[in-house]
Amino acid sequence: MNCLRQSPILTAGIFLLAGASFAQQNSNAPLDATMTQLLRQAAAESELVADAGFDPAVVAVGEPSLYRVIVTAAPEAVDLPEKIPAPDELQLQKEGVGSSFVSKGPTSQYRTTFNYRVTARTAGTFTIESFGANVGAWRVGVPPRTLKVVAAGSPEARRPSSLRLEVPAGDFFVGQAIRAQIVALDPGDSSVLGLVEPKALGNAFIFDRVSGSQRRDLREDNGRSVSAMVEEVIAIPIREGRQAFSAQAFVELRPTSDSQTIKLRGYRPFLEAAPVNIVVRHLPGDALPGFTGLIGQFQPPSPRPASREVHAGDPFDLPIVIQGTGNLGRVIPPPITNAPGWRVVPTSSHDNQSLTAGLDGSNVFHYTLIPLHPGMTATPRIPFSYFDPQQNSYVDFTIPSIPILVLRSAGAGTTVPDTNTTSVIHNASARRTPEGLGNLARRPAHFAASLVPMQQRPAFWWSQLLLAIGLAGWYGWSRRRRFLAAHPEVVRMARARRELRWQDRRRHRAAAERDAVAYARAAVASLRVACAPHLSARPEALVCDDVLRALPPEEQNGETGKLLRQLFLFADELAFKDKSPHPETLWSLQPALETLMAELRRRLC
Repeated sequence: MNCLRQSPILTAGIFLLAGASFAQQNSNAPLDATMTQLLRQAAAESELVADAGFDPAVVAVGEPSLYRVIVTAAPEAVDLPEKIPAPDELQLQKEGVGSSFVSKGPTSQYRTTFNYRVTARTAGTFTIESFGANVGAWRVGVPPRTLKVVAAGSPEARRPSSLRLEVPAGDFFVGQAIRAQIVALDPGDSSVLGLVEPKALGNAFIFDRVSGSQRRDLREDNGRSVSAMVEEVIAIPIREGRQAFSAQAFVELRPTSDSQTIKLRGYRPFLEAAPVNIVVRHLPGDALPGFTGLIGQFQPPSPRPASREVHAGDPFDLPIVIQGTGNLGRVIPPPITNAPGWRVVPTSSHDNQSLTAGLDGSNVFHYTLIPLHPGMTATPRIPFSYFDPQQNSYVDFTIPSIPILVLRSAGAGTTVPDTNTTSVIHNASARRTPEGLGNLARRPAHFAASLVPMQQRPAFWWSQLLLAIGLAGWYGWSRRRRFLAAHPEVVRMARARRELRWQDRRRHRAAAERDAVAYARAAVASLRVACAPHLSARPEALVCDDVLRALPPEEQNGETGKLLRQLFLFADELAFKDKSPHPETLWSLQPALETLMAELRRRLC
């Protein structure tokens, strides 16, 4: 907590993370791994607190109560006991888990709520004792809480706050906008003031919130009328079959002085609605021309151009207004496929400007049309249709032509070619003159000698082949380098083999010239080079005992060991005595030495 107050950068970062979390929750999208890790780090830096409480704290026998455990940490970091230490008279059933960010002074705090449904078998007062919860490397204590269970019909008994999801009856179609309502029922004391972060959940749906739809209303609950907070949400199924979705929300409550109430600042109870199952059917296959997924009941479209006159070659904006009830927020303009004399700029759904939110209202999208010839008197007809789920059939929704006058372009003496028909293009090319071409180049530029695409030229594929060969060579070299780094003995062996070939040439040349001194020195150097890799040592640092250690024990004590001692003794006498030893002693050792060198060379392979 102190580090947050001393570090404004960390504090600002937590506020940004809080905003990102709120945006993610409003969009019903799961947090990615990076955002989750940042949120967990921010939560670990905040004050770690745990609290608990019953909602309500007084219930009748057999009536449910919600036992909530609140921890100021991310849900994946909290480890609660598998079995809550509750009395035998209480039955606990784990339900949903909800998390949110709450502003706390200069910082934001991550809070996770764990809900348990509690049912009492007998009347009495029962206490869930204090227990511990693990939060990462820390351990936090959950305080004890008491539930009072009274006889059925007692005026002391209270009903818990509850959340339910209301969906219209009937079957639905893939892509149809369904008006669902998230309803928080008041327990009877007018304590529910509003819904915070309500959202619908379901893997087979796309959800849209309806801004400004939250209101207070009346609902029937067990035969009596109760006050409730209601918020609408639009659910759009994307898979057919029997699908389920649910809802959850945090509830803003009126402050109370009850000692059992959770005292965390800004605390809001977390509620979860029971899942609702609906049957989703696929749309019929006999769609009319121009169907782009519009489902509902709509009025005939009305084109509303700003002007009825346009010059040839100038863009003309044609807005289309759609009114009715359905998935207006996701309407896709139908394409114009046959419009002789017009050039059509493709229209995307991102160009739409929604006039109203929700199911009821209107939506407008725009077409950009360019007339090619003066004298045209009407816009093209645009095939369009929608599906009416009540009639279970498609309805023709064709956008009619509207009268318009196309004037001659003021700055040009020729008409714009019609790109929608091939004949018009050929006719325009035949009538084209040098004067009408404007200031165009008379010959191609030096870099545009061919119109063949680069990927269709032989040089392109040769360059790809060379690149592949280069990448393969680089990969082989890198793999070999990593192998040698992991096995340095291979490098030592290769270096020893190269050095030994050079020493062999020196030794053989000295033997041919009968130079005993040079032969003795070359022989000792050859032995050192051949044995150095086995000892992980430099050749010039080896003495006779070191060379013997590189040989098997039976060779050290046998004829090979005797040969090496005689050879090193001969070399030492040459180096340190004034009188040179007799050379015939060395030449008598030559055959056995050459045999030994052949064996040592084999051991280096």
